[in-house]
Amino acid sequence: MSTGRIPITTLLIFTLLGCVSFAQSENLLRNPSFERVRDGRPMGWTPTTWNGQAEFSVDDNGRTGRCVRISSENGADAAWSQTVTIPPFARLRLSGWVKTENLRTTTGRGVQLNVHEMDGAVTSALTVGSNDWVRLETEFQVAGQDSIQINCLFGGWGQAAGTAWFDDIVLEVLEEVRPESKTVAKTITLDPSAKKEPISELVYGQFIEHLGRCIYGGIWAEMLEDRKFYYPVPAPGAIWGRTGAGARVLRASPWKVIGSAEAIEMNTENPLSGEHEPKITVSGEPTGIYQDELAVLAGKDYVGRIVLRGDRSAGPIRVSLVWGEGETDRQTVTIRRVGRNFSTYDLKYTASADSDNARLEIVGTGRGSFIVGAVSLMPADNIKGFRHDTLALMKELNSPIYRWPGGNFVSGYDWRDGLGDRDRRPTRTNPAWTGIETNDVGMHEFVELCRLLEAEPLITVNTGFGDAYSAAAEVEYANGGPDTLMGKKRAENGHREPFNVKYWCVGNEMWGSWQLGYMRQEHYVLKHNWVEEMMRKVDPDIITIASGDLGSGWSEGLLRHCYDHMNHIAEHFYCQSRPGLTAHVRQVPDRIREKAEGHRRLRQELPMLQGKDIRIAMT
Repeated sequence: MSTGRIPITTLLIFTLLGCVSFAQSENLLRNPSFERVRDGRPMGWTPTTWNGQAEFSVDDNGRTGRCVRISSENGADAAWSQTVTIPPFARLRLSGWVKTENLRTTTGRGVQLNVHEMDGAVTSALTVGSNDWVRLETEFQVAGQDSIQINCLFGGWGQAAGTAWFDDIVLEVLEEVRPESKTVAKTITLDPSAKKEPISELVYGQFIEHLGRCIYGGIWAEMLEDRKFYYPVPAPGAIWGRTGAGARVLRASPWKVIGSAEAIEMNTENPLSGEHEPKITVSGEPTGIYQDELAVLAGKDYVGRIVLRGDRSAGPIRVSLVWGEGETDRQTVTIRRVGRNFSTYDLKYTASADSDNARLEIVGTGRGSFIVGAVSLMPADNIKGFRHDTLALMKELNSPIYRWPGGNFVSGYDWRDGLGDRDRRPTRTNPAWTGIETNDVGMHEFVELCRLLEAEPLITVNTGFGDAYSAAAEVEYANGGPDTLMGKKRAENGHREPFNVKYWCVGNEMWGSWQLGYMRQEHYVLKHNWVEEMMRKVDPDIITIASGDLGSGWSEGLLRHCYDHMNHIAEHFYCQSRPGLTAHVRQVPDRIREKAEGHRRLRQELPMLQGKDIRIAMT
């Protein structure tokens, strides 16, 4: 078989781009001078705040009439925004007038105009003081986008304080490119022996975080809310609330009372986990607690456990799964007696009908009191605690690497809370989002999930509220032998052999001022190097990933000061819905290209990177 160069002649369809120039173009923006106002807002424009607190208003002291204003006393990153349809292949100019008063730029770039999420499509910025009306402009090229978001920007990749006015914003087409298709004969030479570097097998990965229903109610099979009684029983008020995104979150106990509420008190003496647990006093009448809104399927088995202690005379204690109102619409596990110390009792049920409002009842019928330390209920077909149906879908994804535990969550997370007996692990308030964190899924469970999926685990360490000692201890717990301090603890928790976690993120989005433990970059680079150095002392073979942000100066600063304390640098970006199909689907490849080209420029510009091979990890 020949391995030489093979000339192939074929007919290829090329898109040839022909330019059509416009001497003058109309303004593509609606209500560009803010003269049309409805309910105190300029028509066509939307106020947006990404960070801090900003005030938005329409003023009458514009250049010729009305204008819009953004002000902030303590700092904000905000904008008046408008999404506009544009020709998909064009060169455009964005211009407008800006005025400032007592402007103070802290972490942001200042006051300017820009095209949202398009690096380079930004005007120069006013950064400080009071300035009379100044015209700003920028020219930029689009290729395939049919809509863009224009921002009258205050702060910009950080925060500013003071006041800014915007007026007479213009978006005009300078040159439009009309695609023309032609059939062209072309000879292509293929050289099968010429090989470039192979694409990384980790080019596609997945990210999971303790947020919403990702872990609990999604991957993890636990059916009960607040199974270790973080909230007092009975609930003093509303049980459910909603986040800003509309998701339902638990704000008080989902457990309800059977019998008299006065028979329930929260015991604080030597609780199984957390600060308290329900103590139920029984006086001859059935008394206890239950949780409803559970979904069960006919013929499906369910398993669980309950941890109890109390007076021997409080029994028998009946733990029932109930899926209807009839006498046969339940199954009961009866615990005849309980002792003074906590004991765990197994539960097993088979539902005989479908229900989306089944309930688990825990009821005492004797005389005395008993304490419920923890209770759990899962489908019996769970695989080591994970939902078998979700696991099957994750296997179809065939992702070679999973990142955990976050996300913003990690900056307030203590990984040690997720070790040991799950019934004794503390429940915490979720440090970044809403609701609670039961810590049922910790490092052991995450690594087990990755093994089930035949994927590499990627663990993020806490560089927000965390410290170098905790990060190094986490690496040793994962990778140290059983003769090391933390490796011995791992062995005591049931896994003698090291997990051998190779990939580690050093912090998450530490460039964001919303991040727990945020600090200015000149301070954070010291912390990054300290944390990474201590991690690598424990295991020199780990691959570390720094927390970068191209475009804000953060990636450049990390590469300047931490280049010898990272293997890779992480980049993130977020995409919103776009009204045009082309603009919507182009967001990901455009942003990836921007990140790659930006890092190529940094490699050339920064002398300390010469000879270094620090690659981007899109985590």
